[in-house]
Amino acid sequence: MTLQEVLPKVRAEAGKALALDPDNVDAIIALASADSTEGNVAKAKAGYERALRIDPSNAIARLDYALVLPLKQALAETLKAAQLDPQNATAQNNLATNYLNLGEYQQALSASQALLRLTPHIADTAFNLAMNYALLHRDQDAVHAFDLIQPTTPLDRQLAAAGKLAYQSVLEPKLHAQARAAADALHRQPSLDPQSLYDLMQVYLVLGDKDMALDLLKKSCDPSPQSCTDFATNPTYLSLRGDPRFQALAKRYDISTPQ
Repeated sequence: MTLQEVLPKVRAEAGKALALDPDNVDAIIALASADSTEGNVAKAKAGYERALRIDPSNAIARLDYALVLPLKQALAETLKAAQLDPQNATAQNNLATNYLNLGEYQQALSASQALLRLTPHIADTAFNLAMNYALLHRDQDAVHAFDLIQPTTPLDRQLAAAGKLAYQSVLEPKLHAQARAAADALHRQPSLDPQSLYDLMQVYLVLGDKDMALDLLKKSCDPSPQSCTDFATNPTYLSLRGDPRFQALAKRYDISTPQ
């Protein structure tokens, strides 16, 4: 089901809930999230602020609110959410992302490690940690990041293996062809979900294939545009920023505010 099909249903259900209880925080958050997805940032912010006036301890509202704020304000809200719910993996993931986008890579590492403890079975966790180590010029630790997870699905195992090989090839160039073959095998798989496409995009970036990385980035963003709003600040894209194709994608998706 596409976003265009889902959002009217979300709005209808939220409207029913609010008719029964105008202060239903979950419904207010759902409407604000729909507004954010549709690019109506001002309306989304107003919705999240209303939810937080009703329930200041709502970690989900704070996490979602942070997504429509400038970086430093987003970090403050995400920190509050992580304090309210220390076991919330999304809070740790977003905290790591906020620190990375602010260039605070060492601070991001603590959040990436916390995320690993909370979600040790997901390939994306290793990709986040590996990139964090690479930004700190700890290339061997970036390779080792993929040994720290226990992926439970065949796809996650394949992604983790490809990610590890890609980072190993940075230290051992003779492995480049093997790493490329692993990436290409994944690329041939039909119907990869947006997160898997994004992880695979990172593999190609590490391998230096910007053309393939840009193609996968677009494919991962098209069905999930709300996850592609930090192009101007996310260090994942450092090697792409001078490319006109990346700049076109950034213009299409990016609502981040550099600081």
